[in-house]
Amino acid sequence: MLKLSLLLIACLSVLVSTPMTLASRSQQPTRHITGIWATENNEAHVELCKKGGEIFGRFVRFLHEPPHGGLDLKNPDPSRRQQPLVGRFFIRNFEFDNGRWRHGRIYNPDNGREYKADLELTEGILNVRGWIGFRWLGRTVQWSRILQASPGESTCSN
Repeated sequence: MLKLSLLLIACLSVLVSTPMTLASRSQQPTRHITGIWATENNEAHVELCKKGGEIFGRFVRFLHEPPHGGLDLKNPDPSRRQQPLVGRFFIRNFEFDNGRWRHGRIYNPDNGREYKADLELTEGILNVRGWIGFRWLGRTVQWSRILQASPGESTCSN
């Protein structure tokens, strides 16, 4: 009987402490995605920053030959086609919702198209998922953090 009581107490203590551990674990790292990230295959470095509580992102550097010589040649707006890609905000309007950054848009300079997207930080890797139409028809790429922004540096300039 004593063994059963001890087992019951042990099980209850695990059940009570687990939600608090999971809550503190999920709230801390998932919100803090500002800083510099290396895109998949380390093709470019991207700065993620906050504007009015939303996440925006821009190219800060290309490590290989940038698309179209570094110009936004595929942009559907002809007036923007000669603008450089470095410094351009191609990630915009992400809101934190239910453990991930959602409801944003991501622009692909390779084809000039914009996609719905979500950003989710999992174990230090940023999963960037873009899609047209249905989320399950999309594609996810993984980015690696290079530099985490401090709270004062996390806001976008410009």
